[in-house]
Amino acid sequence: MKLKIIGIIMCMLLSLTVFSATGLPNERKTTLPSHSLITIKVVAKVYQIDDKNDLLGGTIHVNDTITGKYTYDPSTPDSIPDPWSGSYLFNSPPCGMTMEVNGLIFQSNASDSDFQIHIVNNCYGIDEYQAVSNNNLRLSNGLVVSGIEWFLIDNHGNALKSDALPKTAPRIKDWPDYNYLGLLVSDPNDHYKLGLVSAHVTSDRRTISTETTTGWNSGLYLLSLLKLHVHLETCDTSGSTLSVLWKFNLMNPMMPTKL
Repeated sequence: MKLKIIGIIMCMLLSLTVFSATGLPNERKTTLPSHSLITIKVVAKVYQIDDKNDLLGGTIHVNDTITGKYTYDPSTPDSIPDPWSGSYLFNSPPCGMTMEVNGLIFQSNASDSDFQIHIVNNCYGIDEYQAVSNNNLRLSNGLVVSGIEWFLIDNHGNALKSDALPKTAPRIKDWPDYNYLGLLVSDPNDHYKLGLVSAHVTSDRRTISTETTTGWNSGLYLLSLLKLHVHLETCDTSGSTLSVLWKFNLMNPMMPTKL
């Protein structure tokens, strides 16, 4: 049991960004041809509000419905060269996330969304799927949207077949162990004053549109995310130690309470 918990924590860390200790990947900017983009539409139900500073002013309540979507380019290459972990970065419109609840719109900054999808396949027997937007527009009331995240975990490793970027919406029933949608806000004058909306996604579906996009994948974005630098053994069967960059998950600091 102890080893299982350690494995879960390691997979959570590694699902964000892993690269060899030799250094950051090179910055590159590419223009992608016209092709189909994928949009995943989601519906979620709020189960908890953490807002002791009353930033949201009681606008959102338990059992309220969140509707939203996120769009990504399925041809985006994996920035992590290993068979069990995939990291896909999107910095150009229309890629990004949008969630709406009771008139409040939480959405990526279209000009530089820093939207990411992270996939972990069978790491210590665990599968993970994470869609997260780090750079977002402010709410209409001026609050900073510090993060938008959907995080799924399957402790039995059955949800995924590889670390490839999925071209279909995650099936909720395939992720029985953890299904978390988080909306994190902060006071623009005091970033230590936070408000967190936690929800479970109840349904999702895919739509397809054709767009021409410009993709930007850069290792330099890691510098703005770095909070902790640790060394640990990973799922790499070669036994080599990899360097892990971890952005502390403020959106769900008690994670993984349901594991």
